[in-house]
Amino acid sequence: MKQLLKDFLKTAKEQLFGETLPRVRKLVLTKKALLKMNEWALSQEGLALTFQYGTKSKKAKNVYQVVREYKYYSIGLWYVEQYRPVKGTIKVEKVCLVITCWKGGVSA
Repeated sequence: MKQLLKDFLKTAKEQLFGETLPRVRKLVLTKKALLKMNEWALSQEGLALTFQYGTKSKKAKNVYQVVREYKYYSIGLWYVEQYRPVKGTIKVEKVCLVITCWKGGVSA
């Protein structure tokens, strides 16, 4: 009951005042995201920084898009939030499953 109230208040705070940065979640990459990382010459650190400090928007029911713009290019990713069991325990953690990622130019 106590955790439910905390989650409710946290959601209300995010809706009223926006999300706090940096976002702290565990990123899990799909096979397609790994292929796109190699194709666009992206690193996991770049994706992590994009996730932490990028601009977040909702694309579909449970799919979120995060884009971070730099001076000459931008990095973006799509992800879904999932709950996964922690190996060897009975606990469950919330992870962000990166579906795809890209690198693009910034229009002036």
